[in-house]
Amino acid sequence: MTLLDLVGEPLLVHGMRRRRDREERVADLLRRVGLRPEYMRRFPHAFRRGRATAHRHRPRPGLHPRLVVADEPVSALDVSVQARS
Repeated sequence: MTLLDLVGEPLLVHGMRRRRDREERVADLLRRVGLRPEYMRRFPHAFRRGRATAHRHRPRPGLHPRLVVADEPVSALDVSVQARS
């Protein structure tokens, strides 16, 4: 699954049916977390381990959750991701 699939799937499940709308929302979310929108076509394994881990946690903000429980310590993320925290 590409980042578009990973981040867009929760949007689809929650009613965002048009692919174009999901692509625009995913591009916006990637920009908000400091990534280029064209990364949405990449697969998670194409990123370093820490950055790939961070991508798995990115879909949640797109749905505006009231609570996010993150159980992985920040030390497991690579230095470039830690610098953004």
